[in-house]
Amino acid sequence: MVSLRDRIDVHIYFPLCDFNSFKTLASNYLGVKKHKLFPQVEEIIQSGRTMSPAEISELMLVNRSSPSRALKTVILALELSARKVVSGSATTSPTAEDCEAAAAAWKESLPKELRKLYSMLRSKSVKKSASFEPDHEIVDR
Repeated sequence: MVSLRDRIDVHIYFPLCDFNSFKTLASNYLGVKKHKLFPQVEEIIQSGRTMSPAEISELMLVNRSSPSRALKTVILALELSARKVVSGSATTSPTAEDCEAAAAAWKESLPKELRKLYSMLRSKSVKKSASFEPDHEIVDR
């Protein structure tokens, strides 16, 4: 803890996700205790690739309707992750290319209907903000 005048900085350690915490996340977010893709995830994590529990849980939440799709998305993200654990500490952060590839993979994992709904909502919100005209009665008051 660093103490400066009128300020205290606290450094909090957030460990990266290991396989046991991954299984806990899968159980909590997907309702899955065992899955055929678990060995593949375990192998990737043991090879040193890892992500934060928040990143993994976000991927699981997006795909919570399909546990298999959620796990495949996590596997892909772990494989694309440039973050490798070297003697207990994470090295390097994902590059822009890795982020673009992960974003493309995430977009492909979204169901077509959900993408249509999102684009429809976006276009409606743009139209509403462009066609907004204040009510003269309210403005004059």
